[in-house]
Amino acid sequence: RSMNRKNINSRIGKDTFKLIIGNLAPMITALICIPYLLNHLGDENYGILVLAWALIGYLGLFDFGIGKSATYFISNAITKNSINIHTIVHSGLLFALSVSFFGLLMILLIFYMWVWFDSTILIYKESVFIISATIIPTVLTVYFRGVIEGFHKFTISSISKAAFGSLMFLAPSLMIYIGISQIEYLLISLLLSRIVVLFYLMLNLKEFFTKLVPSVECMKEIFNYGSWVSVSGIIGPIMVYGDRFFITYFFGAVSLPVYAISQEILQRLLIIPGSFSSAILPKISLIKAKNHKESYKISLFVTSVIMMLVCTVVAIIFPLFLEFWISAEFAEKATNLSYIIIIGIFFNSLAHSSFTFLYAIKRTKEVAIVHIFELIFYIVLLIISIKIFGFIGVAIAWSIRCIVDFIALHIIVIKRIKNYV
Repeated sequence: RSMNRKNINSRIGKDTFKLIIGNLAPMITALICIPYLLNHLGDENYGILVLAWALIGYLGLFDFGIGKSATYFISNAITKNSINIHTIVHSGLLFALSVSFFGLLMILLIFYMWVWFDSTILIYKESVFIISATIIPTVLTVYFRGVIEGFHKFTISSISKAAFGSLMFLAPSLMIYIGISQIEYLLISLLLSRIVVLFYLMLNLKEFFTKLVPSVECMKEIFNYGSWVSVSGIIGPIMVYGDRFFITYFFGAVSLPVYAISQEILQRLLIIPGSFSSAILPKISLIKAKNHKESYKISLFVTSVIMMLVCTVVAIIFPLFLEFWISAEFAEKATNLSYIIIIGIFFNSLAHSSFTFLYAIKRTKEVAIVHIFELIFYIVLLIISIKIFGFIGVAIAWSIRCIVDFIALHIIVIKRIKNYV
């Protein structure tokens, strides 16, 4: 079915706002909890907790794009008034369970292979088991959130996202507050918090937990769509954070904070286009195919206007913020880097619109192929840029990569939407 364009635009605006709130909540929680955790845990235990956060975050790579797949297939099934929604949900659930258990086994296998070479790491066995166990509720939460967004229930999605991220910091803080500071118990609190969020989503989908009716054919479609999303999901963090390894290699770890802190803060601006993209993905199925090109142009225009405004304001105040937050010396070193990174952030924002439309018309493979070639291009560009421009060449290469990413995806969108029926 098609909806009135005004109603669709109104829903996109409201849903984007909800998702921005859901993404901001964990950031605010982290600002409050991290100093408390650092003061009470000490450097060593806090370091272990930070490592656990990073590992738990990367466990999401084992979801094989299941969240985006769920959103795509369910939103399309609703639009076509399909009677197979239960089959889609159950097939996706079976696939999510399969990949999460596969991921769990892979992590344990890697750990015991490592033990074979260095038995001293056995002292971390309990911690590794607990962290590994989080992969199951993590993947299932990503999946059910995708299902929820496929049904356009963004209030529930936002609440789950806020809780999912905030409890990463709140759960261990509460454990310490009640007098429990052993690292294993803090990790258990992280595992339990993920289970709580999972049950919240399941309660909102309880009508689907009756008789299971999965389909092998449906599972194949979900895998074909999601596996290519997963390729982009693996390559993406390498292109975003890989430059830090080059900085360490060419300039030493002492040069890393100026770049990493500036980039890390500025990348939070991508919450805005990221939320907009998540809100618009299930809505595209509600728009008639002949109107996709016009909708894409509107999406690009809205993103460019908002992000141009945001990036301009941030470029003006960011040096002052760094001077106040860290020091005048740090701000002086980071200012020029920050300006270049902000240019990359702007084009990265536009790329969100491009790959969202490609995902919406089932072109996940083409996005992944672009990212594969882009990674090779980026590594070469980084080396050349560092040789020519020195330290600031890292930021130049990162921003050029963002511009190339947008141009490549934009060209594909225009070509595919023109031919899309």
